[in-house]
Amino acid sequence: TVTLSCKKETEKIQLRLRLRGGESYKLRMTTDQKISQTIQGRQQEIAQTTVIVYTFDVEDVDAEGNALLKATYDSVVFKQDGPMGRVEYDSSNPPPVVPPMARGFAALIGQGFSMMISPEGYVKDLQGVNAMLTRMIEQLELPEGPVRASMEKILREQFGDRALKEMMENSMAIYPDRPVGVGDSWTRRVVISGGIPMVRSEGRRVG
Repeated sequence: TVTLSCKKETEKIQLRLRLRGGESYKLRMTTDQKISQTIQGRQQEIAQTTVIVYTFDVEDVDAEGNALLKATYDSVVFKQDGPMGRVEYDSSNPPPVVPPMARGFAALIGQGFSMMISPEGYVKDLQGVNAMLTRMIEQLELPEGPVRASMEKILREQFGDRALKEMMENSMAIYPDRPVGVGDSWTRRVVISGGIPMVRSEGRRVG
């Protein structure tokens, strides 16, 4: 729900990102998933929670309101319950040995990339993603071979250009395509192709 303050109940305004150069913003993104899959005729249920906290530093804003942001991964929490047991990882209180399933998330901390984002919340350009992924893979210290190749494939699917663009837009491109006032509502269709592909609709209302 978006809370909107208008001088008059009949007044309508255009909701947009209005970022300012030199300022920093925090974004906390929580994803809860319940995954049901069938392997060799046996159904498996997996519950998974991921919490990622970013810092966005606004480096520049052009005349059209497009903002150049430097994004940094501050912290990650990863939890999973499934047939193989429970896995937990919290970067703010890491265990002595990072669980294999969480090693990719652990390698995110301190990493970052840059993006140009429009006032509507759409990503117009991404920079530094491949370099970030290379640093992450190097941090894992895996020998050349199928394990390293598999991990690299997973990281590029979860944190590559396409996945990051979708992730950022799903969080920021939430605005209506028309001016709205108190009592108005709108719906967005969100497509998630990274990891397990999903399509969902999000309804939003001003009030």
